Amino acid sequence: MTLDPRPADGTGTSPPAGSVAQHDATERAQVKRSRWLKRCALTLAALSLIAWSGASLYLYVNQRSIVYLPTRDWVKTPRDAGLVFEDFRLTVKRANGASETINLWWLPAPAPTGMSVLFLHGNARNMGALTNTNKITALARAGFNVLTLDYRGYGKSDGDAPYEAALYED
Repeated sequence: MTLDPRPADGTGTSPPAGSVAQHDATERAQVKRSRWLKRCALTLAALSLIAWSGASLYLYVNQRSIVYLPTRDWVKTPRDAGLVFEDFRLTVKRANGASETINLWWLPAPAPTGMSVLFLHGNARNMGALTNTNKITALARAGFNVLTLDYRGYGKSDGDAPYEAALYED
């Protein structure tokens, strides 16, 4: 295979350096490269927009299961740590008028200091989870009266899957 040194225009000669033809060929190559770079940039921007939209849609659709991680069963109670506590239920009304109950614990401090704490366990597990019960009992042993509750959909409280508005209502 031999390489043909003639230019593609079929004239058989290369345009002299600095000629109009040489300048036009260089300009065409630059325009072609510029178009290619623009296409690449637009393709990358479109793919990024599609990926961002897909991730946003996934998070929106699955936000409850990503943010709220309730469990129903208690692993431990303050009684397991040798503390006395009251386990009671409080009836609450939802925004739509329906009544549900939330479960609460009241732990009087063994050596009271006269201060009380409202302990809210966060978005995961419930108040009977090992880590939460350990924190609650530590507060009570430090002299604080402790009131803690399970939001609707957590622990022994009524309700289905939790959602933001219900947490504010609780």
